[in-house]
Amino acid sequence: MAGAPFVEWLGASGARYKYYVYELSRELDPGQEGNYIFARQITGGWEAVYVGQGRLQARKTTGLNGGCVTQKGATHFHCHLNPDESARLAEEGDVLAGNPEAYEPRGCNRKEGG
Repeated sequence: MAGAPFVEWLGASGARYKYYVYELSRELDPGQEGNYIFARQITGGWEAVYVGQGRLQARKTTGLNGGCVTQKGATHFHCHLNPDESARLAEEGDVLAGNPEAYEPRGCNRKEGG
């Protein structure tokens, strides 16, 4: 992932997370686990369409095949490696809470409990 451009996403906690920026067509190595964001480029930056964690290539393929992220205008896949599942889940929650535009109906994440 080194060498790719990167951006920082802000979590609700105030923590900043470094994500590498890739075109949606970019293939990733299978088996790599981490955090990811399907994002759309907007004037002055980025907007989250979907925030997630898990096996990066598999999640990217599933997200694109499901259609929601492209229907909502995702233009890029932001990600970084993170082998620790509990850390991935905590980061996912923090980034999602800090970027509520990723929730339906504007984005593709579903809010638990409505």
